Amino acid sequence: MSNGGLTCVITIHGIGFQKAPDDEKGIAGYADELHGNLKRSLKEALGEDPERPHGGAVYVSSEYPPQTRDIEEGLKRIGQWKADGTVTTDRPLTREGASIAHVALVYSGDEEHVADPLAGTVLALLGAGGMTGYASPIGLLRIFGDSLDGLLHHQTPAPRPAETEAAAAAGSNAVTALVDHVGGYVARNKLRERVRMFVRDAINRLAARPDVKNIVINSHSNGTVIAFDVLPRIWPSQSAKLSLFVTAGCPLRKYMFLMSWGHEIISWPSVRWLNYYDIDDVVADQLQPDHDTQLTGLASMGGPGLFVNYAIDLRPIPVEDRQISNVKASKHPHNYWADPIFCESLAQEIGKIAEITM
Repeated sequence: MSNGGLTCVITIHGIGFQKAPDDEKGIAGYADELHGNLKRSLKEALGEDPERPHGGAVYVSSEYPPQTRDIEEGLKRIGQWKADGTVTTDRPLTREGASIAHVALVYSGDEEHVADPLAGTVLALLGAGGMTGYASPIGLLRIFGDSLDGLLHHQTPAPRPAETEAAAAAGSNAVTALVDHVGGYVARNKLRERVRMFVRDAINRLAARPDVKNIVINSHSNGTVIAFDVLPRIWPSQSAKLSLFVTAGCPLRKYMFLMSWGHEIISWPSVRWLNYYDIDDVVADQLQPDHDTQLTGLASMGGPGLFVNYAIDLRPIPVEDRQISNVKASKHPHNYWADPIFCESLAQEIGKIAEITM
């Protein structure tokens, strides 16, 4: 690895799923399963956290220890700001010889530890008026009909061993999490602002490190919404390092219609956007059909893109949809990180940016 040559993959999941590891107890972090699956393709090019005894992704917490409101203590794992605008590199992101680092962000504030049914109710009320614009009545029945068990908390999965519990959370009971945690992000400004500022600071710090050349934002579920919210707010001096934005299981079309978020973005970085979706995933949507298109449930509808750049003549923001099926691999259409086809595709894209031979 040459100086300044690291490709840094930043992984972001939804609030409530961002579980840090407990290496002493053998409990994996939420991104460790993904890390292992990517490793099968990227091999030694994908680095390990040198501060963890068995390696894995580097975890960065918004507060450390959790719920202490000590923000700097958590973020300094990826470097501290210097007077010249760069960031310290005394704590390496990978072990020597690797060309790809993997950093997983963890929101560890008070709100992450509790469900928020009131905010979930607000989410439902806000969305009621936009449902007919999102999809046809038949399409809505298809989308929501198979998910009533999840919405009503009827799912009772069998107990899991402690070492797999955090990894399994990446795809389990997604609709329940949508109600409990996504509602909080939409309806409570304090939570949304704290999460947004944490993710922005983490990306800016990693981009300011002189040993980082390229950045891949890898987001899943409500993490795609958080990343989408943050990317226009990345400092222009840092956004030049953004090479790829990956969304998997992305509900942004629902936010645009049901939450009236709109489709105009005032400032969008020059970054390639790749969206993975499973047609049977209640959370995910295609993002290529434009904002005037109702979803029909058909595969590969195509289009110029859901969002437009308000600052550049309402020009469509390009996005590439890739349809996959997660059911065979994980028995759950929302569990992308357990799907070898998704992981292989993501690894190939990361490898191209890192310029490694696979």
